[in-house]
Amino acid sequence: MVQMKMPRVPFTQFPNSLLERLSCTRMAPSELQVVNVVIRTTLGFHKEWVRLTHEDFSRFTGTSRSNINRTLKSLEEANMLKVHRYGSEGKTRLS
Repeated sequence: MVQMKMPRVPFTQFPNSLLERLSCTRMAPSELQVVNVVIRTTLGFHKEWVRLTHEDFSRFTGTSRSNINRTLKSLEEANMLKVHRYGSEGKTRLS
């Protein structure tokens, strides 16, 4: 039996189905970073969607804006994220 002690610090709960899908999905490290940012900024704050700019993703992940753009496109093509773009900002939702 494996037992985990629940943390006494703030943490993000997310659905088992999402955890199971992520655990069997092959992703590049930058894709996983972006998905983690979306999970933290949506589910972590009990929201269905969040408005994030490429600059926000860059700040959270330490990845260049051009790489963020490629990563978001890749995740969209894989149906992992749904991105609504408005000007230079993107309103990003989990799919």
